[in-house]
Amino acid sequence: MHTTNTTTDTRTDNGEQSIHQLHTQHPPLAAIHTSRPAPFSHRDPLRECTDDPFRARFGQNLPAGLREEAAGMDWRTFTDVYCPTPDLRIDNLSHTLLRDNRPQFSATLTSSRPGRGGVTHSSREITAMGAISACTNLLADAGRRVEILTFRQRDIFNGTAVFLEVCDNNTRCWVLGFGGTPDAAIATAMSRAAHRLHNGSN
Repeated sequence: MHTTNTTTDTRTDNGEQSIHQLHTQHPPLAAIHTSRPAPFSHRDPLRECTDDPFRARFGQNLPAGLREEAAGMDWRTFTDVYCPTPDLRIDNLSHTLLRDNRPQFSATLTSSRPGRGGVTHSSREITAMGAISACTNLLADAGRRVEILTFRQRDIFNGTAVFLEVCDNNTRCWVLGFGGTPDAAIATAMSRAAHRLHNGSN
């Protein structure tokens, strides 16, 4: 595994930033002239409490266990809980195929942990069977073990949403990651999973 460390004073944007901003913007409320409930397209899912906040936002169901856990949450509360900003994240995950067709992944580990000298970026390369395996090993090398119990993937507009139920020993939680590609969504979800498991925010 190759490692290169650099340090900066400003935080770089995650590759999923643009798609995540799209999902967290307030859509304009349409004028409503009747006393009947507004059609789905006229509602503001950010302010709406439903049994499934993801369905209210995107028209697709949450995975069963997460849907029960998040029942009654509005969208902002849902993202606060299940889409935390990790202090250690995997950025720019991509892969190429070696001569034997094994994937070789490259990524940047971005750390913004307090008292560690600002934001640091470490370039990594690892050979793994897939993006989940690559992220699992990268996070384990950083001291953050993540075991996946449930994996679900959804196509959302021009991107991907990945839902993970994860655990470490007796600690268990759900997370959601958005990305422009499946690999990017997996990297984001895994980074958030490690954060929730190892920072007491589960």
